[in-house]
Amino acid sequence: MKNPEGIYEEDDLLSLSGLQHLQFCPRQWALIHIEGVWAENRLTVEGKHLHERVHEMESETRNGVKTVRGLLLRSLRLGLSGQADVVEFHPGEGAEVPFPVEYKR
Repeated sequence: MKNPEGIYEEDDLLSLSGLQHLQFCPRQWALIHIEGVWAENRLTVEGKHLHERVHEMESETRNGVKTVRGLLLRSLRLGLSGQADVVEFHPGEGAEVPFPVEYKR
């Protein structure tokens, strides 16, 4: 719930991964995030290993592009929190320009 300033409380933040599930399939979202039902299969296990590997790698800069892995994200104004697989920061006019990169199976 938002406070009078229009800011969400920490306990009320929605997960970015939950929004991804909702976009992909509302029924799947409800099963996972409301009912707590989850069944691993070959694809989900492969995806989990891919994400673990991505988040274990170190951040780096190549050709002026900074690559940050496992970047924690939070917006109290939007009511969202999560972790990005990879965010690339490209040089821009006066500031770096972020480009999120999501790993999916």
